[in-house]
Amino acid sequence: MRHYSQSGLPNPLAIAAIVGVALLSLFGFDESGQFVLTAEPTAAERHAGAGQTLAPDSPRQAQILPAQSVALPRGYVAEAVATFEATGLVLGRKRYPRTRDGWLAPVDLALGWGPMSNPDTLSHFRLWQDSRFLYFTASSEAPISPDTANRTSANVHIVPATPEARAQLERVRKGDLVRVTGRLVNVSGPGGFTWTTSLTRTDTGFGACELLLLDRVEVLPATDAPEISAHDAPAAIQPHVASPGAQAPSHASLSTEL
Repeated sequence: MRHYSQSGLPNPLAIAAIVGVALLSLFGFDESGQFVLTAEPTAAERHAGAGQTLAPDSPRQAQILPAQSVALPRGYVAEAVATFEATGLVLGRKRYPRTRDGWLAPVDLALGWGPMSNPDTLSHFRLWQDSRFLYFTASSEAPISPDTANRTSANVHIVPATPEARAQLERVRKGDLVRVTGRLVNVSGPGGFTWTTSLTRTDTGFGACELLLLDRVEVLPATDAPEISAHDAPAAIQPHVASPGAQAPSHASLSTEL
């Protein structure tokens, strides 16, 4: 029989401390402040400072004729008017409370492609989401115009089509390179509720956001990714109002007040 003296055993408090530090390294907080498991670093975090355009292609869209009617819970109906597929860098991810629009589309993804997925370009921009808008400001040395920034980014309201799509959406973080697939929809519901999608990347202001019935979102590996300069909106910013010197709301939201 082998005998172990008490002095040869690890201190229980030391064990607890080591285990605690290890567990904390596996957890973090999401954008709503909830305690969650953290995954591997995002593409942007892994490859900060790279100078390559990560998503060179514009979103692909095709009209659905005739439009498809999709029943949603609680008496809402989505009219699918176009297929939509985009590969883009997640410039922002914003969760909304479970009011009527928040129940339908719990998360907005701000996506960038072309120059808005290039680190050299993004280093001149500050971006944030608020009240269903994507806002940005640009330095005087930005290599592209505000119009180009608008045309190569989108604030997409995400309506998960299935529980699987909702679970995939929960795994997406700012800085990920993603491929989203779904259908652009116009939604109607009780009390005369309507919410209309944009069908072009060139519009701005109210009604300029894409309303996407999400079939699938996939986080892609990236050989290069930028370090995104994106922050929460300053407290002084009011909903639907650009900050001094800021571009007007880049992509807007509801067709009616909720």
